Amino acid sequence: MNLRIPQILYAAPAGWIVYAILMVGLFLILTFPYDPLHATLLTHLSKHSGVEIRTERWAALWPAGIAWNQLSFVVPGLPPLQAEQVQLKVKLGSLLRGQPEFEGTGRLGAGQGLLKTQLFLASWSLTGPAQLLGTIEQLDLAKLPLPLIKKGTLRTQFEQRWSDLSHADKVWLGEGTWQVELSGLTLEQMPLGPLVIPSLGISSLSGRVRCQAETCRIEALKGESPDGMLSGEGVLVPHEPFVTSHLSLTLSLTLSEALKQRLNVTALVPNTPGLPFRVTLNGPLSNLQVAL
Repeated sequence: MNLRIPQILYAAPAGWIVYAILMVGLFLILTFPYDPLHATLLTHLSKHSGVEIRTERWAALWPAGIAWNQLSFVVPGLPPLQAEQVQLKVKLGSLLRGQPEFEGTGRLGAGQGLLKTQLFLASWSLTGPAQLLGTIEQLDLAKLPLPLIKKGTLRTQFEQRWSDLSHADKVWLGEGTWQVELSGLTLEQMPLGPLVIPSLGISSLSGRVRCQAETCRIEALKGESPDGMLSGEGVLVPHEPFVTSHLSLTLSLTLSEALKQRLNVTALVPNTPGLPFRVTLNGPLSNLQVAL
C-alpha cells in the first residue's frame, strides 16, 4: 500500500497535464478561423505573386486546413493554369508557437501534375521572414494551353525566401532558386529571326533560375536532342504584366547536319561538324529580338 501512494501522487498531475493539452488542442480545432484563413490566403497569395487566383468553391479540412477546388491561376497575357484541387493544412504545433507552418498538396493541369509545398511564416500578421519550399512532379505540358509547346513533361524544385514579407509586394522581390527539368519536349514550328524553325523534339532540357534583388539569373541551361545540343545563360528582369519582362539570353547551339539541311542554314552556321554557333535573345518576352 505504501508503494502506491507516490505513484498516485505523480499520476494525478500528469493526467491533468495531458487533459489540459487535449483541451487546448480541442479549443484550437473548434475555434479555428477557416473563413478568415481562406480569404486572407487568397488575397495575400495574389498580391505577393502577381497572379490572380480564382476558385469556384472551397471547404474546411479537419482539424485545421483549407481545400480549394477548380482553381485558376491567371497571369496577364498568358493562358490560365488550372488546378483540380489544392489542399493547405496548418501544423497544429505551429499554432501554439504563433509561427504558422503550412503543408500544401495539389493536382495541376487536369490532374496530371503533383504539387507539394511547405510554407513557413514568422507570425499570423504576415510580417517578418518567410520561406516557401516545394516541388512539381510529372506536369503534362500537353494539357496546358501553352504557346509553341506540343507536349512534354515538367519537373521543378523551388525555394523562395523573404526577409520581411510585409515589404515584398511581389514574389520576385525575395530570394529564390528554381531548378527546372523538361523531358520529351516537342515544339511547334516557330520563327527565329530570319529563320523558320520546324517542329523539333528535345529529349531533355534543364536549367536553374536564381532570383535576387528583382533580377533572375538563368544558369546551367542545357538541352539534348537527336538534332543537336544547346547550352546557355542569361538574365530575366520580371515586370508586371509578366509578358513585358525583359529577357537577355545567350544560347550556344550545335546542330546536326540533317537539321542544317532542313533549316537551309548551311551558309549561316559553321561548316565544321560539331562546331557550335551563338544565338542571342533580347527584349521583352512579348517581342524578343533574335540575333545569330
